[in-house]
Amino acid sequence: MGAGPQPRLDHGNLIDKANAILPPRSLMPMRTPSLQIRSMNHAMLLPADLQAIARQIGRAPHGVMDVAYRCPSGHPGVALTYPLKSQAGRLTPFPSQMWLTCPQLTACLSELERTGVIADLQQRLVESPDLQARFADDHRRCIAHRWSLLLPEDQGLIQARNMTHIFAQRGIGGVRHWMTIKCLHLHFAHHLTLGDTVGQLLEKEYSVKPCSQKKSNCVNTAAD
Repeated sequence: MGAGPQPRLDHGNLIDKANAILPPRSLMPMRTPSLQIRSMNHAMLLPADLQAIARQIGRAPHGVMDVAYRCPSGHPGVALTYPLKSQAGRLTPFPSQMWLTCPQLTACLSELERTGVIADLQQRLVESPDLQARFADDHRRCIAHRWSLLLPEDQGLIQARNMTHIFAQRGIGGVRHWMTIKCLHLHFAHHLTLGDTVGQLLEKEYSVKPCSQKKSNCVNTAAD
């Protein structure tokens, strides 16, 4: 598909739809949700996993809690990160819980972004109430899961510092407007773990898939 200008979106309509399903500022999921997790292979995080992720993304990873998805060869594919970080002595939200690390998938999705697929998918979202409803469910699931990852003392700190609304209202990747597609890598990471409508479309219609067989020569730099 050729690259082209971003479509003119009816942001007013989309934001109204998103706001209709956003939890109020005072509401926060306070218990671990019952989730249907796809391939959430929660093996114990090993030192080798952190080294592998660092090689995959080209830098030391921040706040990694676990490997949320592994390819059949056992290499990390999605890293699970903690929703808070300390930056310059300040406690700040870290909204991207699912971080795609697989080099093969990263390269494939970067090429799709380059050719304008985000604009194509965004247009489909604008035109489909069904996709909008499913996408909203994805954001709600992300919000509930993100809150469940926090330690009780951090939940209390967030409430004490009046940051509750950030965690209650920001969707996948911390987006303010739920009907905006932020990044294909982000959505495919959620597709492999919590489930994601955009990721489903990428797999079904653009043939984006993780490797399906164990390979000794996997391009994934976590090999060895």
